[in-house]
Amino acid sequence: PDVANYDDWNEFFCEPEEVAQGILLNNGFDLFSEPVESRFKVLKDVHWQASLKGSQIKTHRECHSFWGVFAATHRVWFLHALLFFIGVCIAT
Repeated sequence: PDVANYDDWNEFFCEPEEVAQGILLNNGFDLFSEPVESRFKVLKDVHWQASLKGSQIKTHRECHSFWGVFAATHRVWFLHALLFFIGVCIAT
């Protein structure tokens, strides 16, 4: 299943346009169609399942592979190779 992760939630709540259009009330209207002074009172009426649906706010897909293992440890492998070749040069 395609679920929203931390980056998607962060982007959703940091973009004012996304929040204004994305948070829906049980009556079908969005939260920001309510007058400013009554928005806090209607927070209890937010339909969170519909508002925070992962497929609507998903902004990127992650692709996992073994390349990530090398990318995370490439400095260690480079240091090992460098020291090996220095050792070979000194020994010969």
